Amino acid sequence: LLLQIPVVDAAAQSQSKMMKIEERRLVRTVHFKFTILQAGNPAGWEDVTRNDYSDNSVQFKSEVLLEFQQGAKTDIRTDLLLEEETFFPLKFEIDRNTKQGDVEFDIGSSIEWFSNVATVCKTSRGAKDTLNVVLPAGAAVVDMNVAHHLYVPLYWYDAASGGVQSFNVVDPISAKSFPATLRLQVSEKTSVNGEEIDTERYEFTRDKLTYKIYVDADGRIVKVDQGFLVYELSEWSENNAGGE
Repeated sequence: LLLQIPVVDAAAQSQSKMMKIEERRLVRTVHFKFTILQAGNPAGWEDVTRNDYSDNSVQFKSEVLLEFQQGAKTDIRTDLLLEEETFFPLKFEIDRNTKQGDVEFDIGSSIEWFSNVATVCKTSRGAKDTLNVVLPAGAAVVDMNVAHHLYVPLYWYDAASGGVQSFNVVDPISAKSFPATLRLQVSEKTSVNGEEIDTERYEFTRDKLTYKIYVDADGRIVKVDQGFLVYELSEWSENNAGGE
């Protein structure tokens, strides 16, 4: 018997791989920005770009700059990749730099999910530590200084059922999972950048921390009230690829 060995066409394989890469194309871009207030005074901003791709993935990239009245300055950069239909996280990266006087501290984390097991790489003062941990695949990554992360639990909230709904969230720095709840409280007008607008007010609770989230008729987060800090939507623009 003759063993039939298939002929491998390297050029065809390369072209096939290129086609697969080219299939992932940008479909829509949304850019928005929050003004951050502390005790009614400007304390920084959060600048976010959302990219929707043809392979059913959604990417949020952001930078947060906080300048506290106590003199500390924090710069946070995040990159979150989600599966579009479920909004389950696929990859996440965060880098946080804090300065106060002559003291500077860098800390970061990157997480990649493989079902319910995630590979986590933590960085602190230049040192790296990589480990595999069990994290729920269906858990929202929520850094408590990043307002747009709250879009994920809002996406999962079943407004038809209402009431208090529970799910898991992952703190990206500690890479630990916590229970959280979200409930729709009331429809009301709220002030955003001096303008009264109609919103739905949600209450988000995690680890004894409670935030108020205000969502407008278009489903946009227009305000997040943490008590200590308040985030107010100040810019919003959308662009469909191809100019549609």
